[in-house]
Parts: sequence; structure tokens; C-alpha cells
Amino acid sequence: MRKSLFYKISIITLLSLSGLIIVLAIYAILQKYTDLAEINLLKITQLLQQLFVFGIPAIIGVRFLNKNNGISNTDKTNNISIILLAIVFVFVSVPAIDMLSKWNEGLHLPESMSGIEMWIRTQETNATILTEKLLATNTVGGLGINIIIVALSAAVCEELFFRGFLLRSFTEHIDTHIAVWLTAIIFSFIHFQFLGFIPRMVLGAAFGYMAIYGKSLWAPIAAHFTNNAMGVVAFYLSHNKITDIKTENFGTAISVASLVLAIATIYLMRRIHKKNSRDLFA
Repeated sequence: MRKSLFYKISIITLLSLSGLIIVLAIYAILQKYTDLAEINLLKITQLLQQLFVFGIPAIIGVRFLNKNNGISNTDKTNNISIILLAIVFVFVSVPAIDMLSKWNEGLHLPESMSGIEMWIRTQETNATILTEKLLATNTVGGLGINIIIVALSAAVCEELFFRGFLLRSFTEHIDTHIAVWLTAIIFSFIHFQFLGFIPRMVLGAAFGYMAIYGKSLWAPIAAHFTNNAMGVVAFYLSHNKITDIKTENFGTAISVASLVLAIATIYLMRRIHKKNSRDLFA
């Protein structure tokens, strides 16, 4: 019997909220009964959040709620091509995403909503401080741990949740393109960092098309990991004064060229996809 979209979303929401309660309970226990440093407690909580709020609920959802439980593509040549293009996409899209980020940050709500805007910007500042505290390290080992927590766990767990379960569920009931962008909007909203809402939404949509055109989650996982890992490494290099990667020097021409190349990369994925008649979401 085919389950309704409302039923699937309701169940996955309950699973995620239950996971969040478990994470908060573990956090409280560790905080009270251990001598863990604040930064270590923060990293453990971040990892547990990825597992219990996104990863485990997604696995349960894909296994029991969706009609097609397989997420792997047996065409290895096609899969590798899409994965490589996904990684290329992340690198070539950096100036375009940076341009969108700056534009997003410059947007303002109407004067009547100034209180909400102030709250949003305060939350963004707090999130930045928390992220910098999480990423601050001066050792290669610390960098490796940050990559595992911020890049690897986020890439695997969030892609399982958003593209593996949510996107798949939407495509079973609505148009594929609407499903991709609706998933991207939810993906960006869930991060609760609204000054980066638009670029994160665009990345989420790109990850969605990668899942569809690659017929598996490997491409969006690879792209998501690469994107987050780049940020972790860039912060490490800047924090330890090894080098400082400046993004404000990209300029309009490079940013527009970056956007064109990013779209072209997605288009190439679509061309590869069209050569393969099988559909992940069929």
C-alpha cells in the first residue's frame, strides 16, 4: 500500500524530533557527569546530532516508508563520471556562491520587521562564533577531526535525510523539479542561518540534481563533503596564519563565469543521465 506524503513527513519529523531529544539528553548527561572540555562536548554533540536527527531517521524512512529502497547505481562508469563532475561543480561554483552570499547578506526586511531582522543577524553572529569555536585548532589531528565531524558526518547524514529520503518522497508525489527545489528550501531553512539562505538553497538544489542525474547519493555526498571540507581547511589555514584565502577579489566577471561553469557542469550531468534509461526514483 502506497503511503501518503503527509504520513511520510509526519513520521520522519517525529523520528528527527525524537533524535533531537536523545541528543539533548546525552548532552545534559555528559555535561553533568563528565569533565569534558566545552569544545569536546560541542564536537560530540555535533556528531550525535548528525546521526540521531538526520542519519538514523533517514535510514529508517528509506527502509520502511519509501517504495524504492535501493539508492545505489550499478552503472559504475556513469556513477564515477557524475561524482567527478559533482566535485568539479563545487570548485567552479565558489565565486558564484560567494557572490550570492554577499547579495543575500545585503538584503533587508521592511522597516516594520526590523526586530525580526535584528534577531536574524544576532543569530547569524552567534552561529559564526560557535562555528569558529568548533573549528579552532592548531594541529593536523584536530583538523582531521573537524573534517570528520563538519564535512564527512554532515555530508553522509544530511544527504541521506534530504536527498535520500525527503527528495525521494517528494518525487513519488510531485514533479521532479519542484521536488528538488522544495527539498533545497527545507534543507536551507533547517540550518537556521538566513543570511546564507539563498546560496545554501542553490547548493541544495544542485545536490538534488546530482542525486537524480547520478541515480545515487554518492555524487551529492561527494559534493557536500568537498564543500564543507573546503571551508574547514580554509578556516584552519587562516586561523593558524598559514595563508588567508580572500574571496572579495573574485569580482563580477569571475563570479558570472563561475555561475555559467556551474550550470554547465549540471547540464553535463543531465546529458550523462539521459544516456542511461534507468531512473533512481522510478
